[in-house]
Amino acid sequence: KSYYGEILEYSKLTKGVQKTTNAISELFKKYKYKGFFSTEVRTTKDDDNYLIDMTCRLPYPPSPLYPLMIDNLGEVIWGMANGEMVDIKTKHKCGLFLSISSENYEATNQPIHFPEKYRNNIFINNCIKVDGKYAALNINMFSDPEVGSLVTSGNSFEECKSQMEKIIDEVKGYGIK
Repeated sequence: KSYYGEILEYSKLTKGVQKTTNAISELFKKYKYKGFFSTEVRTTKDDDNYLIDMTCRLPYPPSPLYPLMIDNLGEVIWGMANGEMVDIKTKHKCGLFLSISSENYEATNQPIHFPEKYRNNIFINNCIKVDGKYAALNINMFSDPEVGSLVTSGNSFEECKSQMEKIIDEVKGYGIK
């Protein structure tokens, strides 16, 4: 499981995404919605657009990338909660996300080991510390093997990939892939 994304000017999004977002924004205004949302829009060969998924929460992926890519994330969230539009200031325009999974995640927690210098690049699901070590807590006892993600950001795919290649072998733990 992986994800690659870029921050774009609104005008550079597809016409289908723009049309869908414009229509949804009217509903958000009417109901005074204040929060994150994401959409998936499929466009056919005939240029028809279909909203196939709308999520009124932080999307996963790519939300673990936001702290790496958005310089003023705290201001954006504060403004959103108070009904203010805050311009996003980007640190990086691109982000790369790779899932971290474990065959052992049916246990109550999955320890994940990595050098502390990479802490900002590791997103751990339901993160806890056990004896000073990071672990993913399986609060619902799901058998889904995803325990977190590895994230990098940069100004190109190649920059993100290069960072990922330096970090990926540093993430360790029983059954970790």
